[in-house]
Amino acid sequence: MKNIEILQRSRAIEVLTNLYRKKEAGLVEIVNLCGGSTSVVNNRLLELKAAGLISEEKEAKFGGRRLFRLTADGKKVAKHLIEIEKILS
Repeated sequence: MKNIEILQRSRAIEVLTNLYRKKEAGLVEIVNLCGGSTSVVNNRLLELKAAGLISEEKEAKFGGRRLFRLTADGKKVAKHLIEIEKILS
């Protein structure tokens, strides 16, 4: 899948923009912020990670909870998406 196609998939934009605002979050928090099902959001996280837009780290403190953050490229994309949201609002 081409990276641009990922943005057309359900909840991809919400994941990126919410991670931009939060800096880092776990799966449950992202689901709560973005809406949608856990499986859809988890699939987007995996795709965005494969595209190099987010990174994943296991948090040792809480039993290996996965924490997601934007990469440098992910931050650039999310910043532009937020600017587009502002223009269209």
